[in-house]
Amino acid sequence: YSLKASEQKMERLLKEETEDHEEGEEHYELAVAMGRFQLYANKLWFSGIAGNTELSDFYYHELEEAMEEVAEEELTENGQSISEQIKIWGLEPLEKLEEAVDSGDKQAFEQSYDALVSSCNGCHVTCGYSWVRIKRPETPAFDNQWYTKN
Repeated sequence: YSLKASEQKMERLLKEETEDHEEGEEHYELAVAMGRFQLYANKLWFSGIAGNTELSDFYYHELEEAMEEVAEEELTENGQSISEQIKIWGLEPLEKLEEAVDSGDKQAFEQSYDALVSSCNGCHVTCGYSWVRIKRPETPAFDNQWYTKN
C-alpha cells in the first residue's frame, strides 16, 4: 500500500464526485469529504509542529471549510445526522485548535490537535464507524512540501 496509490484513489473519487454532481445526482460522497479532512489535518499537523503559523492557519481554514460543507449537506448515515454530528464533534473542537494555531504555542497546538483527533474518533463511534480510527500523523501526506517557514 503506497502513498501514490492513496493519492490516485482520492483523485479518482474526487473525479467521480464531480461527475455525479455534473449529471445532476444528489449523492454526496461522505468518504471523499473525510479524505479531505484527513489530508488537511495531516498538513495542519506538520505545519503546526514546524511552527509555521501562517501555513497552519491556512490548513485550519481549509479543514473548517470542508467540515462546514458537510454540516450544510444534511447528511444522514446509520440513522445519525452526520451534518449535526460534525458540528458537535468537528467544528467545536476545531475552534479550540484555531486558538492554539493563532497563539503559536506548540504545546497548546499539540493538545488541541489531539483533542480534535479524539473527537473525530468519538464521532465515528457515535455514527456507527468505530472501526475508523484516526491518530496523529507520522509522515506527511506529501513529502514535496515545505512545512517550515521560509
